[in-house]
Amino acid sequence: MSRTTTDLIYIGDRSGSMGSMGCEPLSACNAFIQTQKEGSDPDTDSHLYLWLFDQTVKKHPSSGLLQTFEPLTEYPLGGTTALYDAIGHAVTDYDSTGRNNPVVCVILTDGVENASQDFNAVQIRNLITDRQAPQGEWKFVFLAANQDAFLSGESLGMKRDNCANFRSELGREGVTRLVEQASYEVRKYRSCVEMDRTHSQTGDIVTRAYSQ
Repeated sequence: MSRTTTDLIYIGDRSGSMGSMGCEPLSACNAFIQTQKEGSDPDTDSHLYLWLFDQTVKKHPSSGLLQTFEPLTEYPLGGTTALYDAIGHAVTDYDSTGRNNPVVCVILTDGVENASQDFNAVQIRNLITDRQAPQGEWKFVFLAANQDAFLSGESLGMKRDNCANFRSELGREGVTRLVEQASYEVRKYRSCVEMDRTHSQTGDIVTRAYSQ
């Protein structure tokens, strides 16, 4: 049986307000990377594209083959929140790679958009709804603090069941635990898709992930 490759995008907020979480943003990102590597079939060439943003948006230089992606050693914090630009650049950059696989895009933020220059809310909603299943083969997972993640995610076209809140003041009981739980759901979803491409049209990622 042929296997379908599922690619991953992780968009992590590194604005100044994330500083209240201490080392948790770094821990959460590395937990996601490790969980996906452990669940990746060596016969597939799944890619991970990591983007970090404050008022600027940067693609991590290790972005590429998942199995060779090393844990981050630093996660510098500071600045404001260009959330729309982060999503927009991550999505359009993937389009430019020429890869045509199902994609799971995980977004972690604790702030409300306040700094984007290249994309607005309408453009981001269109990018998401054009790609999201059942029209396309993308899943978007929105994990957020200090806002209503369900309202914010839905306003950008994401499915409510793929959104969850975390409380930034809870430390490991907040961001890292939620990212870990969502990451396990992503891993199970990827396994289904890679065995049977039709699964990419159904199911939700974080239905079982708790919301604080």
